[in-house]
Amino acid sequence: MISIVACLYFFNLLNIQTFFGLGRVLTALIISFYNINGKEVSLLFGGVLAFGSVCLAIAYLSISGINSVMIYLGPFLLLGSFTILAATCFRTLLQKNVENEIAGRVFGAAGTIGDISIPIAMLTYGFLLRLVTCSWLMATTGVVLILLSSLFFAVTAAWMCLIKDIW
Repeated sequence: MISIVACLYFFNLLNIQTFFGLGRVLTALIISFYNINGKEVSLLFGGVLAFGSVCLAIAYLSISGINSVMIYLGPFLLLGSFTILAATCFRTLLQKNVENEIAGRVFGAAGTIGDISIPIAMLTYGFLLRLVTCSWLMATTGVVLILLSSLFFAVTAAWMCLIKDIW
């Protein structure tokens, strides 16, 4: 009995990770066919906002008591898509705005911060999952991402308008 339950959890995780990865690959292919030049800022913050919205949707599904893993495959495909969209726009913005003399150091620092953030997030969320349910953690994450992406987009847009006025 235990091996059947373990096998079921394994295949559920396998399906979710597969759809997350599929979303990343498909979005990378789609981005490669389109020119995002000049749209990087809006796509970056839009991707983060959309990621937060999908987190809220997953929280709603979980709170609603929906347990079928098939229902969650679509949202995880979208999470993978928005992750690669934001990451691609971030790297593009770095390439466009960083001087060649320091580009290696900036990309090295950005990569290191990205690599360190994953285990830190795993530790943090693992600890938080002992305090609150997964659905409430997803909802909180979604709200925070939506608020931060909206705030940073507004600040960035204002800063870009200011820079254009100065030049």
